[in-house]
Amino acid sequence: MKNLINFVLDFFRLKILYHAGALSFSFIMSIVPLILGAGFFLHMFLENKIDNYIYHFSAVFPDFTNKIIKDISYLEQKRLKAGIIGALVSLYFSTGFIKDLDYAIALMWDKKEAKRIEFMYFLYLMFFVVVFTGGSVYLFYISLVFKHLNLPLEFTKNLSYLLFFTVFFYSVYSIFIPSKNIRKIYVLAVSTVESLALLLLKYVITVYISHLLIKSIVYASLWLIIAFLIWIDWLMASLLLGARALFYIHKSLANNLY
Repeated sequence: MKNLINFVLDFFRLKILYHAGALSFSFIMSIVPLILGAGFFLHMFLENKIDNYIYHFSAVFPDFTNKIIKDISYLEQKRLKAGIIGALVSLYFSTGFIKDLDYAIALMWDKKEAKRIEFMYFLYLMFFVVVFTGGSVYLFYISLVFKHLNLPLEFTKNLSYLLFFTVFFYSVYSIFIPSKNIRKIYVLAVSTVESLALLLLKYVITVYISHLLIKSIVYASLWLIIAFLIWIDWLMASLLLGARALFYIHKSLANNLY
């Protein structure tokens, strides 16, 4: 009970919202130029093989694939310079985001500083991008496959979101938690609870924006931007709260051993 009370009070004592806001800013500074950088690499990827990819994807999604790939290729041919700059800027800020995330989680474990070497930050960045991008592509694929089936679509999408965020949280904690002695089952449990909370928040935001959309598309558009910022901030706050919860679980288990 004492640990639970301390956990609630730590939300204010450790200034979790402040650190979540700082992480959110760092994340947004990474993701915006990342879009330009991804466009540049996508153009390089499609430049000489676009006909081959169109042929294969068209066999599954003929109209959709043909239109999207051609449009992307055309747009990115016009934005090569922006893509190169975006890729470099994104790499700089993304590395900074990983450092900030490492430092913030270390604070949640009462550590004064994070101890990672620069090369490891780069590896963590690559892993972060792979997990996040892979999950996003998977969710996009699920939306396409089940777009004509309303009930299976909703269930599958929600299950996919839950799986994606659970894997995301679990991966981040497995890398950045200072102690390697904590059992993975606790990491998985905390990750699942956080994912359910985010899924609930997503549902509330979606319902509210749908309600605004009926009244005014201007209000709905404005709230889409606000909702995105709230979502990122809550995502980062959830990461830190989960890290603190794991700290108390680890501390409680360690005390029970003596």
